[in-house]
Amino acid sequence: MAAHGRDGGEPFLESAIKEGRMPIVHVYVWRGFSEEAKKRAMAGITKVFADMGIPKEAVEVLIHEVPKEDWGIGGEPASERLKGSRPP
Repeated sequence: MAAHGRDGGEPFLESAIKEGRMPIVHVYVWRGFSEEAKKRAMAGITKVFADMGIPKEAVEVLIHEVPKEDWGIGGEPASERLKGSRPP
């Protein structure tokens, strides 16, 4: 069963694609985030939207890895402030 737009017209996915309304979520993580952690994040984020009735095929998740030395927390590089912390 396809989800339909508000007006009951064409299915949501086809309409969303035509109008560029698909959710695109950008996630920023430290470099070294494991492939398994990325998969879990993608699946979890997609589930949130699917639970709201948005077809999972319409959800895009982009994961951006940032080196800790390029990530600032409280005015300090994360590489200094959180020396012992490692990404999952």
